[in-house]
Amino acid sequence: MALLISNICRLSTLTSCRQFLWPRVNCLTVEPKAGLKQSIEEKLNLPEKPKKPITPFFRFASLHRPELKEKHPGISIVELSKKLARKWEGADLQMKQEMIERYKREMDEYAKAKMKYAVSLTDEQKDAVKRLKTEVFEEKKKRRLKKKSKDLGKPKRPVSSYLMYAAARKDQRGDLSLYEWQVQLSREWDQLSKEQKKPYEDQTKRDFENYKRELAIWEANMIKEGHLDIVRTEALEPKAKKQIKK
Repeated sequence: MALLISNICRLSTLTSCRQFLWPRVNCLTVEPKAGLKQSIEEKLNLPEKPKKPITPFFRFASLHRPELKEKHPGISIVELSKKLARKWEGADLQMKQEMIERYKREMDEYAKAKMKYAVSLTDEQKDAVKRLKTEVFEEKKKRRLKKKSKDLGKPKRPVSSYLMYAAARKDQRGDLSLYEWQVQLSREWDQLSKEQKKPYEDQTKRDFENYKRELAIWEANMIKEGHLDIVRTEALEPKAKKQIKK
């Protein structure tokens, strides 16, 4: 039973496996919906913290952006930003001063509200916010490094012999539900003899040997190019490891 659950978990969590385990499901249905991003406070069921006022320039830009976009259909974000900056530079000095004074007043109010909000939180709540911020930061860093590795051509890790078998059987699912299909695949694999498993295991072994060679070459190139942040620690020399820690 433990092996069955383990095999099902492996199938359920790997992206590559999803492609052959439930190809009939549109991938768009499992993506998070846009606009539902939660703040740290919302995730912890805390009152929303005061929002920092926008700067005079960004307030000015928000007022004139629609006008420029209508005047220049299809304009890029970079070009739009340049036009807004030039428009701000040539804006009426009195109007700019009024916006600056308003910003100063709003910042004073924000500082008071921020202090009041901080006092309203318990030490436990503050610790929870701090921990979650750290987790969010680490998760973003992890995604960034993963994307960077992919963009720089990092070799893909081969699938296991079991997953290779599952991929070979993907067209035999029929009308089984996803769970039933996962259970059937796991039981089939457990019942295979050593001789029947051998072709998959041999192929996996060859794939991993090739992967290790390709990864070593790729990491050597990344080290030469200075991308130490996406190289495994064990692939770095002692000097480079110290540099990463700093």
